[in-house]
Amino acid sequence: MLTIFLKILPLILGWTFWVHAGALKLGSTTSLCDTGVWDFVGGIFEKEYGIKLNVICVGSGMAFELAKRGDVDLIAVHDPEGEKRFLQEGHGIKKVPFAFDYFMIVGPKEDPASIKGLNPILAMRKIYEKGEEGKNIWISRGDESGTHRREKELWKKAGFNYALINKKPWYIESGTGMAQTLIMAHQKRAYTLVNRATFLYFKNKISLIPLVQKGKELLNVYSLILINPLRHKVNFKASQEFVEFITSNAIQIFFDNYRSNEFGEFLFKSCVKNKNICHASDF
Repeated sequence: MLTIFLKILPLILGWTFWVHAGALKLGSTTSLCDTGVWDFVGGIFEKEYGIKLNVICVGSGMAFELAKRGDVDLIAVHDPEGEKRFLQEGHGIKKVPFAFDYFMIVGPKEDPASIKGLNPILAMRKIYEKGEEGKNIWISRGDESGTHRREKELWKKAGFNYALINKKPWYIESGTGMAQTLIMAHQKRAYTLVNRATFLYFKNKISLIPLVQKGKELLNVYSLILINPLRHKVNFKASQEFVEFITSNAIQIFFDNYRSNEFGEFLFKSCVKNKNICHASDF
């Protein structure tokens, strides 16, 4: 049904709105900005399609708001629950997972809460316990980004009320993007939740190490969402072309190999090639 809708949409909107302009405004999670992905991808997209990619780097929560205001043409986010609400409310018409990595809990080498190797739920409980004893600090994004929302889910699954957690003296909100939050955690020798790609990108500039890396709760899928052109004035044609471009074989290979030689391991992995991981029902 959705495929049919997308095919007849030009007739609904009129061809004037269907012809793309020379630029596409993308509201994107900071993780994809901090790692340089859009700098590389944007150049190729402009060369192949003649469309300049203008990226607004914000947390996923703000990306949803920009889309609702009609300030962007397309969004790249990593907040499954937020994505579901956005689509249910009619602001978006299609979600397209395109890449994934994993979240990890990083912290100082001395690991004062002794969380190394634990699953993420037990790790959050230990961090709370030692925080109450004044032995460690937690740095949060505190910005309703995809990372911040995942952190809140982990606190909830660990049995804590987040409204009380974020008032603790050992809990600090950075209110900034992932890179800045990671650097703050390094400066304060604190624990934080970070996506794998951003950590690898900055690991040589910080002293923090990965301590918790395994657990189903840590899967981090990035998705593009096409914004409903019947509700918001967007460059829908260019948005569709960008989705086609990002999910093409060449760009999916790019995600699998992006700077892997430099870092010795993957930063991102292709969703198109790993549909079983990235929720096959979304394709």
